[in-house]
Amino acid sequence: MGFFVFLLLLGIGVAIAPWMLGMQKLTAMFWSIGGVVVAAISLVFIAIFQWYQRASAEEALVRTGMGGSKVIIDGGITVFPFLHKVTRVSLKVMKLMCVREGPDALITKDYLRSDVHSEFYMRVGATPEQVLNAARSFGDNSGAEDAIDNKVGEKLISALRSVSAKHELAELHSDRESFASSVQEVVSKEIEPNGLILETVTISRLDQTDPGHLNDNNVFDAQGKRKITEITTAALVARNALERSAELATTEKNVSTRKQVLTMQQDQAFAE
Repeated sequence: MGFFVFLLLLGIGVAIAPWMLGMQKLTAMFWSIGGVVVAAISLVFIAIFQWYQRASAEEALVRTGMGGSKVIIDGGITVFPFLHKVTRVSLKVMKLMCVREGPDALITKDYLRSDVHSEFYMRVGATPEQVLNAARSFGDNSGAEDAIDNKVGEKLISALRSVSAKHELAELHSDRESFASSVQEVVSKEIEPNGLILETVTISRLDQTDPGHLNDNNVFDAQGKRKITEITTAALVARNALERSAELATTEKNVSTRKQVLTMQQDQAFAE
């Protein structure tokens, strides 16, 4: 850059000096033309350096305006003022949190509600088409997690709801990996038009919702409460039966042992 500034000043000096030194008109004109050419070339290179923008390793550039859309990945491009606009698209991995609990908990196939905390790790795809779609969807906010969440958050919730509705609560709890994989498959298709790639989904918490949050006037919650009552009552009856069986077995064992002791005492007395 400094070299071309020097050439610019040199060109201006060469263009002006002959006239100031009183050279012959033809000679002065020759030197002036040469100086103007050098100055013009220097200005062009200075402008290119000044308006040249380069993409870092963690972003891509999208130039719009004269000449149409141009996507730059691992390179740079000249952006002329008033003619072009450049959008920087982040390629970093982002983590979006999705918490569904209490009244907003997920409804499972057996009409129970499940509190779920999940994390979605996603990024903009590194192809020109994906970068362009991301620029159109998010503009300069492609690296802002809040902006991404506002755009695709409902899609994440919809995927969690649709998958949980196909499985019972016990299934989701016992096989979280399958639950996460199914959600990832659904979400990947939903966010593809936004230029995003879903790398992984993790389920950090999954538990039954506190029955205190269930609404008796909600048909799903009403069936869920009945299910909870049936399960807990059956478990209570089974536990009571086991306890009574244990008491009976203990009593029978005590009686049997006492009988054996008495019999042995009688045999001992008879022998003596």
